[in-house]
Amino acid sequence: MAMARMEPRKMKRPLQTRRILIGIAAMVPLAAVAQVPQGFNFGVDAGIGESDNITLVESNKVSQTLAIADLDFTLKQKGSRLDADVVGDFTYLNFLQNAYGSELLGHLSGAARYAIVPENFTWTLQDNWGQAQLSPFAPLVPSNQENVNYVSTGPDWYARLGGTNFLDVGARYSRADYGMTPISNDRLLGSLQFGHDISQRSSVSLNVSAERVLYENTVLNTDYDLSNAYARYELHGARTDLSVNLGVNKVSQNGVSNSGLSTELELARKLSDAAKITITAGRELTDASAGFNSLQSGNATNALNINSVVSSAPAAVTSSIFLREYVAAAWSYARNRTTFGLSARWEKDAYLDQPQYDGTRKRFDINIERRLTHALSMQLFGNIYQNRYDHDLFIATDTGYTDRDGLYGLSVVLREGKGLEIRLRYDHMSREISDGSGTGYGENRVFLTVGYRPQT
Repeated sequence: MAMARMEPRKMKRPLQTRRILIGIAAMVPLAAVAQVPQGFNFGVDAGIGESDNITLVESNKVSQTLAIADLDFTLKQKGSRLDADVVGDFTYLNFLQNAYGSELLGHLSGAARYAIVPENFTWTLQDNWGQAQLSPFAPLVPSNQENVNYVSTGPDWYARLGGTNFLDVGARYSRADYGMTPISNDRLLGSLQFGHDISQRSSVSLNVSAERVLYENTVLNTDYDLSNAYARYELHGARTDLSVNLGVNKVSQNGVSNSGLSTELELARKLSDAAKITITAGRELTDASAGFNSLQSGNATNALNINSVVSSAPAAVTSSIFLREYVAAAWSYARNRTTFGLSARWEKDAYLDQPQYDGTRKRFDINIERRLTHALSMQLFGNIYQNRYDHDLFIATDTGYTDRDGLYGLSVVLREGKGLEIRLRYDHMSREISDGSGTGYGENRVFLTVGYRPQT
């Protein structure tokens, strides 16, 4: 299976934007069914900024003035028929000296489940939108990224079998759209779960699923089937949530099959009223589209991470299937005036057909927010993301095979009245190349914005 060609093309932004709006429009009426949302927060702002190295080069740097507009919101609703959780961060940038065309960045992660027959028959709609990096070896400028949208919808039927057994049958249709790379695809998924309640807080189950992946461009890509069979244990305690999957998954493509051990661990522990720790680990066969969807579904990207490699899709933009192994941990602390968060992730990818993209990724995030007075607050954050590719291809082409990208920032916010917000922000982005040749760079950006954010 060949790497999708990356000839320069015009990004399908109107198509992508229309599908994003369709997803949001489909979720908003669902929320209206339950009358007033339990939690809705939003903020908007606009302003001006300056970059000292807009093209992200080592020498001959080009400065640029940018106009910026931001929108972020969260919607959480839990009712007898509707459960909805939607998070959106959008940033519009206009390069006033025309270094690049204007662009829309950010992410949308939304899920809405409506109970057609309460406790028995539900319908789910999910949508994840964000960006992917076209070439992992080039700086993340607007010409090296594209929009990706992954939407999924379908029914679930749940039934009790006696006092302690249950059956859950589900079906999904999914669509992954890429703005430039010709790997857009449709997916059909069916799943079956048979489980037993050990107690009111714990259960075990046997699960099977089968998925068919159909590519829009079958000249460059090959359709495939993915099946999973695994046992699952779940525990939901007063302070601890735990789930463990153990099984096998199998991929079939062009009459050739590959199978392997599939595992997943999710642990969340409430340490105190203010602190919580989460740990996840796993091993699975997947592809770029499914990897993007799973990462965005748990996206905690900070709203200030503009043009950050950290918030981009985690894998090479190719249709090739790969074996992913990962471990991640996060710790969060939140009080009335202070929020503190740390997270780290390690991942190793091994591609079945394109071993040149085999590599490991490391990521570290820190975020600190402090409300200094009733009107003044400060935020400090940092993201470090490292890629390592061991294949000789990337040494021979003189691009280097290990890089570390970083984004660091400081933000000072002044709030006045019921919603006026003035923000001064400084961002620093950098790339360092080691274990090979390549181009490093550093960029500084300063933004001043004025916006509206109702106090909650």
